Amino acid sequence: MDWHKRITQARTAKNLKKTDLAKLVGVSPATVTMWESGKTKKIEGLNLIRVCDVLGISPTWLLGGDEESEEQSAELTAEQKEDAWYLKHLSPSEARNKLSVWPVPICQLSPDDSPEGYWFDPEYELDMPSRFGLRVQWLRSNDLTPFELFAIRVRSLDMEPAIAYGDILVLNTDRTEIEDGSVYVLIYDGAVLVRRILRDAGEWWLVSDHPDQRRYARKLYRAEDVKMIGKVILRQTERI
Repeated sequence: MDWHKRITQARTAKNLKKTDLAKLVGVSPATVTMWESGKTKKIEGLNLIRVCDVLGISPTWLLGGDEESEEQSAELTAEQKEDAWYLKHLSPSEARNKLSVWPVPICQLSPDDSPEGYWFDPEYELDMPSRFGLRVQWLRSNDLTPFELFAIRVRSLDMEPAIAYGDILVLNTDRTEIEDGSVYVLIYDGAVLVRRILRDAGEWWLVSDHPDQRRYARKLYRAEDVKMIGKVILRQTERI
């Protein structure tokens, strides 16, 4: 059975009309008709990945492979894996542009009484919202979801010398579970703070990296006293 007939078989098994499949994949109904009629000689790239995702089939099976083990059927080329990542995070039409750099917004944080505990406004540079570019390859290799990320510009000296005034920190709001030695942005005692969390003497502590530990004394971490915003996963500095 060739791939044209396999699309038809898989589509009918899902009780989808051609128009339904076209809408889900992000193509015209005429394109689906050409796939199934055999007028299109090859299906590849984003269309291949999207069709397989919608129909719940593997690229190997669709392109003519025999019934295989689950591991073999799930094999994708490096290019197909890249296409799948874009489709996971973008609409089909947007994914076709394949950004190499993802623009993360740079924001200013302030505590408030909302359920989240904070609100943020975008920073502006040259009358435009500020953005921090992250390489898509880096996002993929670290299994990061772009929409869980945003950046802040450090406006204090309390984490010197590790984190300097003016540094840009990228936060992952999906990673709020504390890890020994990691740096987080959080709300404590009505203020937005950047702090390292350390385990000592059976307790968790909010610790500044500043050498003046009398001025920036460590604070005992209690979950009920802290509103976690996100883990710092990347820092950009202009200090060389």
